[in-house]
Amino acid sequence: MTLYTVLGVWPDEQPVSVGVIVGEHEVHGGDDSAFDVGLWAISVESTGVDEAQDLAAEDCLTQRRDDEE
Repeated sequence: MTLYTVLGVWPDEQPVSVGVIVGEHEVHGGDDSAFDVGLWAISVESTGVDEAQDLAAEDCLTQRRDDEE
């Protein structure tokens, strides 16, 4: 398994991945004014880029639901 940092945006209330970087990285900045919920970055362990994007999107949705409760 490899650690990936997935970067994304929130158009139409759904997390969409826009990039994946190998390794765990802190992400700062970015202009979130064009997206309803903003930008996101999450590090996940996975077997590849596609799985990392899927896991990150699931994590985003889970965190959003938890934040709303």
